[in-house]
Amino acid sequence: MHTHILIVEDDPFMLEIAAVKLAEAGYHIASLRDGALVIDYLESHPVDLLLLDLDLPHVHGVDILAEIRSHERFRTLPVVVFTNNVTDAVHEICATHQATYFYKAETGTDMLLSTVGQLLSA
Repeated sequence: MHTHILIVEDDPFMLEIAAVKLAEAGYHIASLRDGALVIDYLESHPVDLLLLDLDLPHVHGVDILAEIRSHERFRTLPVVVFTNNVTDAVHEICATHQATYFYKAETGTDMLLSTVGQLLSA
């Protein structure tokens, strides 16, 4: 059985880096570049972990995260927020919505892979 990860990232370079590294680690990857598509995708596809950028077109990642947590079905879905938006408010939002936070500029792919593995094995 494959582990399914949805990557929501509008930067094609960051999307490719994350997708390639996670696929090489054996995960089945799907991706979206538009925040407006996330909830519909989650409702119609199996997803074991969400890798979510915050600065997305049409719907901000914070709003997506709040919407996900408001659905009973997705309350326990592991979410990794992967962004360059480093503020106390972002840290607070991630804590409130039980999301793991990574700063893109300082997080290497090894750390991302390690965290994804830990979240999926929990």
